[in-house]
Amino acid sequence: MKKILFATDGSPASEKAAQSIRPLLDAWPEAELLILFVTPIPPYPAETLVTDLVVRAEEEYAREVEDLSRSWFAGKADRVAFHNIRGVPVRVICEFAEEQGVDLIVVGRRGHGAWNHLLMGSVSQGVLHHARIPVLVVP
Repeated sequence: MKKILFATDGSPASEKAAQSIRPLLDAWPEAELLILFVTPIPPYPAETLVTDLVVRAEEEYAREVEDLSRSWFAGKADRVAFHNIRGVPVRVICEFAEEQGVDLIVVGRRGHGAWNHLLMGSVSQGVLHHARIPVLVVP
């Protein structure tokens, strides 16, 4: 195993998924960990209402997720790369995994709650159905 993709939203479920990755990094000392946070695009027409203030808040949240995610892999910083991409989470995760040639995608089962699930759908379910790469969903 050379590359692992960890798709995170900074939630407690993501932290639990991160805990399952540490043993994988120990087992494959040459493996690189790509951490991906997808800033979701709001459904149209809400997308047209996104202001500079919203964009700045999203960027700040992405930095917070990066800091938090990196803290989960303390001691392995030389093997971790963080990426933030704006888009539709399932699509971005699956396309990024293929572009980067990852061997495994890891996601948490639940993210930021019922309202987000209603608007965005289950990211973990979508990744399971659309990825052409093995997926580990951590409950």
